[in-house]
Amino acid sequence: AKVTVSTWDRDGYVFNTVDKLDYMDENRRGARLQLRYLASDQLEINVNADVTKDRTRTLQSQPGSPAGAAAPYFTGNRYQISADHDNIANRDMWGASITADYTLENDMKLTYIGAHREIDIFVKSDIDQLPIDVFHSEKFTDTVNMESHELRLVSPGTGSLRYVAGLYYYNQDGGAERRIFINNNAIAIVNLFQAKTESYAGYLNADYDILPGLTATGGVRYTYEKKKGSLFQSRPGLDYNLPNLRRSDKNISWTGSLAYKISPDLTAYATVSRGFKSGGFNLEGPSLPNLPGSALTFGPEKVTSYEAGLKGRLFDAIRFSLSGFHLIYKDKQVVQLVPAGPIVNIQVTNAGAAEINGVEAEVSFSPFQGFDLSGNFSHLDTKYTSFPNAATVNGGLVSFTGNRVERAPKYTASGQAVYRFNAGPGTVQISGSASYTGDTYLQP
Repeated sequence: AKVTVSTWDRDGYVFNTVDKLDYMDENRRGARLQLRYLASDQLEINVNADVTKDRTRTLQSQPGSPAGAAAPYFTGNRYQISADHDNIANRDMWGASITADYTLENDMKLTYIGAHREIDIFVKSDIDQLPIDVFHSEKFTDTVNMESHELRLVSPGTGSLRYVAGLYYYNQDGGAERRIFINNNAIAIVNLFQAKTESYAGYLNADYDILPGLTATGGVRYTYEKKKGSLFQSRPGLDYNLPNLRRSDKNISWTGSLAYKISPDLTAYATVSRGFKSGGFNLEGPSLPNLPGSALTFGPEKVTSYEAGLKGRLFDAIRFSLSGFHLIYKDKQVVQLVPAGPIVNIQVTNAGAAEINGVEAEVSFSPFQGFDLSGNFSHLDTKYTSFPNAATVNGGLVSFTGNRVERAPKYTASGQAVYRFNAGPGTVQISGSASYTGDTYLQP
């Protein structure tokens, strides 16, 4: 058995002149229990459970200029606000999982993994962050329950053929409530929505040693996923009541690779894979009138990945890996911030296509006992090859075709040095590191 208890505490660094409290603090408690039970020589059971409670005074926004109602109160001091409503974020989360491994007489292993998790979030925000009530959120809540079950069969690790096969089920049930009050509670925006997901999958992955040093890997996974959703919105000119949104996705994902051991210290490989992410609903406050349910959905995303590389060791002291890859996205899911009156919504859309080309290199070096040097480098060349009608700007549609893909910096690099030596009954470790991330676009 193992029990871990953790706490995070930090004073806030944004002062509210109205209630005299510090915001952006941290006040979190967590605990984890891990149990391992060896029921027999063949059966091992592992149980994990965790809980987290988070209570913070946090800001969802701050005035960025002296425009509009902010003019008499704007100071330009990002560490000071004058808010007349609460700014709080409470999170309660817990989860548990069980893994049972049973070794059969022929050394095959049968594994069951079951897990459950619940998340409850409650947020209140003085959206304008002013001592006058232009608009504020009185109740933002999110509740999500997740459950999964997996049954897996793994072959023995010896022999020229090794495989894993399994069945998987996932269920997620979530709901949210949004209430925004405008002009001293004169007008309220109410948004209620729910979404339920059920996912079923079966998979098989196998390695086969064709020749000494040459191994082929192949895998396939079938996924069937269905989703239900509902939306109720009360907002002047934007009322919605869509109680029966539905969609489903079916997909076959696959992978294939070859790995060749050129020498005991050098391996080359090449892989091609097809990945998949299911579609869903945009339920977070539609900002256009009279949209049908089909306009609130986004489709699945698919990507085909090609990769080749080398991994090896030199002189027993230098370890390295080098890879190059090419990814082709179809209907890539893109998260955008969309203005919706006094608030901004998060909306997922589908880009037509995108490509990512890149190289990565990692190296580690141990010149003498206790001293380790390591570093890595990557370069990405990304662009949307098709993204017409991507957004509305000043009443007109614009194209993002040719733009760089978001959250994909051209260059990243890091290095680390670690020195360990014995000191009395223990060990001392001295380490230093540096990292670099190039320019990164946060939206397309």
